[in-house]
Amino acid sequence: VVPSCTLCANDANPLNPDFEPQYGGGLTCNDMVITVPNTEAGEACEATQSFFGPDCGCPRDTDGASDFGIGTFEPPSCTLCPGGQSPPYLDLVHPIDGITCAEMADFMTSIDDDNEVACAATQAKYAYSCGCPDVVPSCTLCANDANPLNPDFEPQYGGGLTCNDMVITVPNTEAGEACEATQSFFGPDCGCPRDTDGASDFGIGTFEPPSCTLCPGGQSPPYLDLVHPIDGITCAEMADFMTSIDDDNEVACAATQAKYAYSCGCPDVVPSCTL
Repeated sequence: VVPSCTLCANDANPLNPDFEPQYGGGLTCNDMVITVPNTEAGEACEATQSFFGPDCGCPRDTDGASDFGIGTFEPPSCTLCPGGQSPPYLDLVHPIDGITCAEMADFMTSIDDDNEVACAATQAKYAYSCGCPDVVPSCTLCANDANPLNPDFEPQYGGGLTCNDMVITVPNTEAGEACEATQSFFGPDCGCPRDTDGASDFGIGTFEPPSCTLCPGGQSPPYLDLVHPIDGITCAEMADFMTSIDDDNEVACAATQAKYAYSCGCPDVVPSCTL
């Protein structure tokens, strides 16, 4: 029996079988594999394939055009992943916009064919964080997309975002000075790993870290929430403050490290006195 229509090309299996596309009536893509063959061939079939195929992860031909089953139908001109794939992290929620990658993938198929600028801008904002393959971000929070050691920490002036949130949002930062400033400002507090020579390589390009850090080795202090009983500030707040100490003020930096580094848990620090 040859069906009048199939969800994917030549009855291929959708890559996201358990995903429920918007406007799909609560059906999963796997459900649609069963129901779509009842769709009339021609325009009705092509419309169904075009609308649901990308979100369901229907395979594409190597030349970039989709062959959605009966006949060949051109996919939407704008997709979240530049290569037309379905984004792997469908359930990932953008911490600022509050929408999932699946919802954004669905929305982007509605962008007009001639609006290449809007399509490219939206891809730049979401594609890397949603896991699209072969996408190189303009910026990353940590070196070579390393994971921050303090993913749940909320840096000061970070707008309430955690370091893990910034892993998602920072790739939308413009390369160059804007990226370097972001990495330099938030990288140390988030615990971005440092190179063995002591200089930080925060992702895109190499950027010198602050000359003064709470931990002499540049690590993030382990006891971020520890409150100094006299000064009344946390190790995280002091770590943030110390990055602002002038490069040539080594005396002030050393004195502050001597006061806080051991208590905040910095590694390899020997106190001058213990109780």
